[in-house]
Amino acid sequence: MVWDYESLELALTGRHEQGLILLEDLQLRDLAGTNELRGAGEILLSDELRWSVQLESSGFDLPQLSEFAFGRLQGSIQVNGTVQDETWQVLVDAVDLRGDINGLPARINGFGGLGSGLQIANSNLRVDLNGAQLLLQSSGVRGQPGRLELTVADLGRWQPGSRGQLQLQALWAPDKQQLRLSGALEDIEWGGLAIEQGYCRGGLSCFS
Repeated sequence: MVWDYESLELALTGRHEQGLILLEDLQLRDLAGTNELRGAGEILLSDELRWSVQLESSGFDLPQLSEFAFGRLQGSIQVNGTVQDETWQVLVDAVDLRGDINGLPARINGFGGLGSGLQIANSNLRVDLNGAQLLLQSSGVRGQPGRLELTVADLGRWQPGSRGQLQLQALWAPDKQQLRLSGALEDIEWGGLAIEQGYCRGGLSCFS
């Protein structure tokens, strides 16, 4: 289903008290009633911008970016964030989203975040979409690298006409401006590129 954004209805109840905006009830739904989103939380406007919002949905169709990507999710997520001068941080917590993408079960759960300087917050976020698995883990301790793992069982589910399997792992240490990559490829056909089997390993250091 393609979302018709002109048919969305927004209802918002809240109040403002000395720089604090209380979102008591936020509701977003389409006229057919098949897609809906509810939320509540607060936004603090002071020397820093701070927000905390809980979002829940009994179901919503994902915007159909192409004829090869479609699905529906439901569940809840907590979104927190701060912005002050040139520093910022966005956190997602209590993530529990589930449904189906392209006819396969989909699940996103855990917690995670990212801040200025691309510093990964304390994270343990797992994503299972369209036959692919992604894992983001970090202790959130400065100087300790964050880890990202990606496994794709069938590239054809992401790019029609392609095939193959891949596994990638990335370690990112923003304090040291270092990125390390490793991966394995098998039976790849993608955009004219063919790889029967291969391995990759490398690193990148950035200096300002």
